[in-house]
Amino acid sequence: MKKTLLSFAIALLVLAPLSNVQAANKMSNYLPIDLVENPDHWAAEVMMQLIDADIMKGYIEVNGDLYAKPDKKISRAEVAALLVRSLDLDSTKPGKDFTDVPEGFWGYDEIQIASALGIVNGITDTEFAPNKSITREQLAAMIVRSFKETVDFAGDHMHFSDVKNTWAKEYIDQASSVGIINGYGDGKFLPKGTATRAETSKMLIEALHLESVDLPSESELTELVINHENAVYEKLQTNDYRALYPIFDQYTIGFFHAMVTDSTDLYLALTENEGFEFSFEQVGTPQMKVISKNTRLAVVDLSNLSYNVTITYPDSTIETENDDSTSGMYFLRMVDGEWKIYSQAPHSFEHTSFEKSSIPEMKRTR
Repeated sequence: MKKTLLSFAIALLVLAPLSNVQAANKMSNYLPIDLVENPDHWAAEVMMQLIDADIMKGYIEVNGDLYAKPDKKISRAEVAALLVRSLDLDSTKPGKDFTDVPEGFWGYDEIQIASALGIVNGITDTEFAPNKSITREQLAAMIVRSFKETVDFAGDHMHFSDVKNTWAKEYIDQASSVGIINGYGDGKFLPKGTATRAETSKMLIEALHLESVDLPSESELTELVINHENAVYEKLQTNDYRALYPIFDQYTIGFFHAMVTDSTDLYLALTENEGFEFSFEQVGTPQMKVISKNTRLAVVDLSNLSYNVTITYPDSTIETENDDSTSGMYFLRMVDGEWKIYSQAPHSFEHTSFEKSSIPEMKRTR
């Protein structure tokens, strides 16, 4: 239903010169140009997951285009932020006061939380070096510290010839024992080497998928998906589009929230300003299956559900079309103690052009 709304609205924008209708633009914040244009990049899928889920935010250029920059070296501050966001961390204890991380620095809160929880340390007692590229040994240590309560790191570790005397050997051993990190073909780990955004994304996703405590029941996950679907359908039957926004706020985040709110913005413009009318009929008996579930991430497959959508144009022309794009994989994330839908596979609008607001200067949003 969600993709149905947006696909029909965009099709109508193409068919009619609707001067009062503005193109959707929230989704552009979740479609990094460099991954959309290079979907075969080895880290494209994992980085898109992190971006969809509001964990990684990328870089917005002056023209409004979003870039993931997978091969760019990642900073210590960026890693701290990714870990705090992905694990939804908070702390009532004060963090360390680093002289190079003043209040107002974009990652101040995340570094405060991460240092209070013992996930990160400074390079000295007073300096954190937030913009310095993180080393592979530092990254391994931060990840293991972050996931020590939810991932079982027991197991045989890899034996790297260049980590025997490093301070991070214990962390590297633990991370390699569960496949979060791998070495190079020559049996080395290169602990002093720097990590890229792509490499960090891969390690973070691997760790999230290994979490195995406080697992949700399958009914909890499937009910979330179908309850959202039914709540949306109830409002569509009465064309109460404005009532959809609080439903989306309750059930969705990230890319999925942007997609459904963009579609609703368009439907409101089409019905209230241009004279279009729509009716929706649910077809089929939905079937659902939990594909995977972890402590904070889950995937639910929804099938056998489509909608007959009847469009009445301003000139009274009537068309009915069946759309089955509701079916597919739903990606869920635990946020603030509640499961939310953050994406649906496959992305259906990765190559659609949306208007982008002008941004006066380079804005790093990590």
